[in-house]
Parts: sequence; C-alpha cells; structure tokens
Amino acid sequence: MNLILDCLLCLTLMKLSWDDVRFHRVYLTDLTGLCVLALMTMKPKALEEWTVMVSLIMGLALIAHLKKAMGSGDLPVILSMGLTMRLLEWLNALSLAAILALLVMMIKKKAIHEELPFVPYLSCGWLVIYLIRLRLIFS
Repeated sequence: MNLILDCLLCLTLMKLSWDDVRFHRVYLTDLTGLCVLALMTMKPKALEEWTVMVSLIMGLALIAHLKKAMGSGDLPVILSMGLTMRLLEWLNALSLAAILALLVMMIKKKAIHEELPFVPYLSCGWLVIYLIRLRLIFS
C-alpha cells in the first residue's frame, strides 16, 4: 500500500512539474491532492525535526513573500516533501533541487533574476532521495 501511495505522490509531482514548466502555474486541486497524499505517507518525526522543519519553511515563506522569489506552488511542494521525508532527507532533497536549478541556469546562461520553474527540480530531488532510500541507486 505504501508503494502505491508513493507512486501516486510521484505522479502528482510530475504533473505539477509539467504545469509549472508549461504554464508557469500550479493548480490548487493538484496541490490539494499532493498534500493529501503527503499526509497519508507522512513519516514519523521527533519534535526537534518538526521544529527545525517548520522554522525553515516559515523562513522560506518570508523570503519568498518579501523578495517574490518563489512561485505560489513551490512552498506547498516543499511542505509536502517535508511530510514524506525525515529532516536530513528533506534538506538533502532541497539542496539537490537548488544545485540542479543552478546548474541549469549556468548551462542555459540565464540571469539570476529570470523566472525558473522550481517544482521540477524539487520533484527530481524528492525522487533521487526516495530511490536512495529504497536502495535502488547508490546501494
């Protein structure tokens, strides 16, 4: 059952990525489905992990609001990723997503202020960490 939910979560992330790249928007119905799936596959966490994770998400939300640096779909995806992973996995997935996005920006020679759909990179980060957890890669 867990594998089925994880596959549905992955498919939802791919749909969100497609919408973000193609239409530069993420639909509320898809985000709602993602959050429900994330809650269903939620990993147990210690209070310290929740505190750090919520603090980081609040910081990201503040920066995104003040700088208009993130789209409206990025934070719910980051939150959903946090529900399905342990703290260290979540931080690794976010770091991987940021590194991938920076590499693409460098390869395409985009300016730092240009729009870049971030949900696909978040999805890639989640998928790589998920596959590492299953020991399908780097085993």
